[in-house]
Amino acid sequence: YNPLLITGTSGVGKTHLVHAIGNAIVDASGGTTRVACVHAQALVDELIAAIQDGSVERWRNRYRAADVLLVDDVQFLAGKERTQDEFFLVFNALTEAGKQIVLSSDRPASEIPELASRLRSRFEGGLTTEINPPDRALREQLVARFLTALGRPATPELLDVVCDPSVQSVRELI
Repeated sequence: YNPLLITGTSGVGKTHLVHAIGNAIVDASGGTTRVACVHAQALVDELIAAIQDGSVERWRNRYRAADVLLVDDVQFLAGKERTQDEFFLVFNALTEAGKQIVLSSDRPASEIPELASRLRSRFEGGLTTEINPPDRALREQLVARFLTALGRPATPELLDVVCDPSVQSVRELI
């Protein structure tokens, strides 16, 4: 699916998943696939610098040269009209060339305020998948792994106490 948009609240592992996708693609290709992984705010900052020093075409070419573009926290493009215009051009060039785009966001494209309708349409044209907060079984696995890494026993009693309350973020567990 192109693009793949991964959504979920803060702390559910979107960034980890995006990085894992990039690493898996590089590994599977033996290092020959060019993967560009960038946080949306860095994309914005780079474009601002490129505008100021007159190197916008170099900025475009940098991302167009990627075989796979991974953009984390794409909701940070909201309200940034020039960045959205430039990203739209890069997005189109990549998809027309058959290259993969993976995005992450804290919400679906339809809920990102001030996102240009043409970008919203492009984002929704692929697959949107949501990562939910961890259920009890996953909480137990994560806490047990964390405790084991610390050399501590993951007793059923301890897991009951730590993992019983529901959490919205994996960060709340540790």
